Amino acid sequence: MSGRPPPVSSNPPAGFRSQRPASVLSAASFCVLGSDPQAIGGALADVREQVPLPTAAVVFAAGPLAEMGDKTLSALRAELGNIPIVLASSTGVLTERAEQEGASAVSGLVWGGGAITPIFVPPKTASDEISTALAQQVSAALGDAAGTVLLMAQPQGFAPHTLDDLARFSAHATVIGGGTLPGGAWITSADQNPTQGAVVGFAIRGVARPAVRTSAAVRILAPFAKITESRGAMVFRLGEQRALDALSACTRELSGRPLVLAVLATGENAGAARNGILVRGIRGIDPARKAVVVTDEATPGMLLSFAVCDANASRADISGTLRDLARQMAGAAPQFGLLLSCAGRGMGLYGERDVDTRIVRERFPNVPFAGMFSTFEIGPLGPRPAMHLYTSVVAMFGTPS
Repeated sequence: MSGRPPPVSSNPPAGFRSQRPASVLSAASFCVLGSDPQAIGGALADVREQVPLPTAAVVFAAGPLAEMGDKTLSALRAELGNIPIVLASSTGVLTERAEQEGASAVSGLVWGGGAITPIFVPPKTASDEISTALAQQVSAALGDAAGTVLLMAQPQGFAPHTLDDLARFSAHATVIGGGTLPGGAWITSADQNPTQGAVVGFAIRGVARPAVRTSAAVRILAPFAKITESRGAMVFRLGEQRALDALSACTRELSGRPLVLAVLATGENAGAARNGILVRGIRGIDPARKAVVVTDEATPGMLLSFAVCDANASRADISGTLRDLARQMAGAAPQFGLLLSCAGRGMGLYGERDVDTRIVRERFPNVPFAGMFSTFEIGPLGPRPAMHLYTSVVAMFGTPS
């Protein structure tokens, strides 16, 4: 790794500069198969033609191209010029063309327009310090201005509460992103060689905030019930029922040994909850106290149910989610998008390729997008940013009509 990582600071990292806004928003995606970073150049010819004045790029790599992230990033920089570029390693990469899972590949999205301030948190930063560093850098980059925060984070040290300090920006900043493979978050800019970070990303100004939706790949087994008693990660009661009794009742008819998950939501009823849920693993049970160990996010007043991963439910949910997303855009012309999908989706869930990407492409034809199969996803839960699992986060950037 070249260069010394810049320190945690309330200012953009040393050597990183905001880019001047481009006058017209343009974007193009690309995908390259193979394990030679030098093969990237040929695939970027169309990108350079479609985006002659690039502002930034976000890139996703899998296989050997991810393992040599610094070389891959250097090859991209040689073709795209001295612009900020983020690279996230993953088990598979996506574009509107197809999903590439279990292969060496790199995909990406290059756009021109807006202004970029790179975000960087050094490796081995403690979880609570990551939260503070991100809030400081977002504050310095955006102030009170509207913007979008794109984060790519290594799983080590990143936890649900890492995003808590960013909630105060919710009124004017949209936070999206995903988890990379261990050691797989890289960034470069006009003044830096490729540098690994605990979290890397961009604060984007001068581009309309994207329409964002989340879609979980689960079938919910029972109506949501309000948590009435919990302590730490342990849930004791749902309404008047013991939590373990509720879990047993809704899983009694399940065949085989499916992975049963907890689903948390805010809101007053199941209909409202489906528009904003968190999927979490069940960490254990306490038979003596009839309790279920979930997460310390499960606090009294939240809604809780149980679920299993389900391909048919996932297809139906992401289709409905994208209908809502198109309505949210309210006539704005979509320009480009990002799709961060849990690594548990794809072939492992559906038994076939391109399911999620095909649904996005059919809803938004001729719109370039890129993404990856992520170790976790970052997207909204109501107005707040949250860490998601078993979920797809779809963000569509557009221009007002």
